[in-house]
Amino acid sequence: FVDFVKRQLQETFSSDILESEGLRIFTTLDMNQQRAAEKAIKTTLDRLEKDRGLLKKNAEAGQHLEGALIALQPKTGFIRAYVGGKDFATNQFDIVSQAKRQPGSTFKPFAYLTALNMRGMGVTWTLASILQDEPIALKTQPTTWQPQNYDKTFHGPVRLRTALEQSYNVATVWLSEQVGFENIVDTAHRAGIQSELQPYPSLVLGSFEVTPLELAYAYSLFPNNGTRTEPVAVRRVVTAEGELLEKKSMSLSEVFPPDVMFLMNKALQGVMDHGTGASARSLGVTKIAAGKTGTTSDYKDSWFVILGAADVDG
Repeated sequence: FVDFVKRQLQETFSSDILESEGLRIFTTLDMNQQRAAEKAIKTTLDRLEKDRGLLKKNAEAGQHLEGALIALQPKTGFIRAYVGGKDFATNQFDIVSQAKRQPGSTFKPFAYLTALNMRGMGVTWTLASILQDEPIALKTQPTTWQPQNYDKTFHGPVRLRTALEQSYNVATVWLSEQVGFENIVDTAHRAGIQSELQPYPSLVLGSFEVTPLELAYAYSLFPNNGTRTEPVAVRRVVTAEGELLEKKSMSLSEVFPPDVMFLMNKALQGVMDHGTGASARSLGVTKIAAGKTGTTSDYKDSWFVILGAADVDG
């Protein structure tokens, strides 16, 4: 987090000022949440390497798991916890802001948000709309792409809400073809994704890389009812004499209507209650929460975005 703050400060102040003026930097970090986040990353990765045979074997060979965690307060954009890796002493690479990885199914909500936000275009999508989860073949040069579901099964006609809750790949691709891949790219960029995205069919299954910081930023739209708030790490900068040099103000912009976000939040809540994120309930998440899981090809990366379950707002 300190390195991230330094990089942000270097965008505003010269190296001479930062190194010689004795500035006092006030940040947004909540140390209680930060300590909990650091503990969660370490204990979870250690447990996985101990309990899972292949991971244990890899760890013994020096190939250890890595992980990261970022917690944002949606209404303010304040970064409350920031863990860029398991152990800073052994690896200073910041996964949160520097690692571009495929987000897998955590990208799917932007396809569903695109559909629910389509108005006056000859079609109205709702949570009860019927999607087709049946074999589909899309021409992609130089081959034909045939997406498969995680369980290798086709589920036939399914409601839009069910397809998102259960993270059905095929139904998501079918819906995305109906609403337009270009429109989904636009939705993701409006939400805050800055990395390059192309309107290819695999886009909606998370084939284009983003950073965890980007994804957290984009997801903060949901609990914030469609209002985008820029992530903030530095609250104010003060000289040694007490002179205020900089104070961050919140940057707010409403990019999606609240009624559409209400529907999305209901569907993402279903992910936690009886969808792919339901196992979190058995691990102690008891409050009202929404979220989305994601797994990338060959199970290389696992993502989990959870909304609204913290004791503090966001």
